[in-house]
Amino acid sequence: MTLYEKVYGCLLAGAIGNVMGHPVENQHFKEIKEKHGKITSLIEPGAIDTEDDIKFVLWLCKTYIKKGGRITPEDWAKTWLEEMDPIEMLWVRNVYELLYRGYSPRITGSMNINHGAAIMCVAPIGIYNAGEPDNAYIDALDLGYMQQPEQDTTCSAVMAACFAKAMEADAMVDDVIETALSKAPKVPYHAFDTRGRPNNIYDAIKKGIDISKKYTGESLYEELYKNCLMWEAWDPMEVLTLTLAVFNASKGDIRETIILGANIGRDADTIANLAGGLTGAINGYKKIPEEWIKQISSGSLTRLIEISKDMHGLLINKFKKSIEQVRLFEGL
Repeated sequence: MTLYEKVYGCLLAGAIGNVMGHPVENQHFKEIKEKHGKITSLIEPGAIDTEDDIKFVLWLCKTYIKKGGRITPEDWAKTWLEEMDPIEMLWVRNVYELLYRGYSPRITGSMNINHGAAIMCVAPIGIYNAGEPDNAYIDALDLGYMQQPEQDTTCSAVMAACFAKAMEADAMVDDVIETALSKAPKVPYHAFDTRGRPNNIYDAIKKGIDISKKYTGESLYEELYKNCLMWEAWDPMEVLTLTLAVFNASKGDIRETIILGANIGRDADTIANLAGGLTGAINGYKKIPEEWIKQISSGSLTRLIEISKDMHGLLINKFKKSIEQVRLFEGL
């Protein structure tokens, strides 16, 4: 499998998962079953051009491509101010307003509520730091504080490390799960919504992963709903927990992962996006079901292909520079 196959697989599978989960976002899994039976295809394929998860992922990719390398919160903020319609995205409008007024992007997220804005778009951070989970974690922390306070930013850093691990040539599901657990802090959060629930990231995702080892299908949903839900569907600890549980339960199969993520309900579009992206990075785009790809317009696919090629080129240049540095210092 080539590096490009993994880059495109990550972005395409994530986008398909986002679109598949979009129509049932914030619904209960039983409500989804009653209305749809089981979602196995893209109900609204046109949403690939409007969904916020995809928009943020592509904006972040464009920021990397424009910079030609590692980006800063200031680079990310500039993209927001250039690309975003604050009226359309009211849930991050307060951050946009602060950036517009000249506040430092290194603090604007601390004035926001936890709602998953950072975690949903971290795939490009993992792609850029392919094979370097530690660097992905650090970069995600650096960039995330523009959008969210500590809890969401740290959850996004754990997820970014998972994407970086999934981008390794021989990465497996267990490697990604091990990375998540090794990066997840055990420091408790003191917030109104942690009473009676896991109050640190490690315990939250460990509980979800343990459940995913014992249950499948609707039984998996039942146990996750009973033990892992937080105050709202877009709570970053819940999104991270359910994403990793779905990813682990499906054993890395792209079709199973995306279907399981879309039908779980809650923040289904982001869960299917993240879990799908992880499996896309592990397997490459050739393992994505062809019938799903055919539902996407040629224009949308072309856009994803072009961005994937640019991200791939960015990685190749990054690796070449590393090789040149080794040769320079070692006199090779």
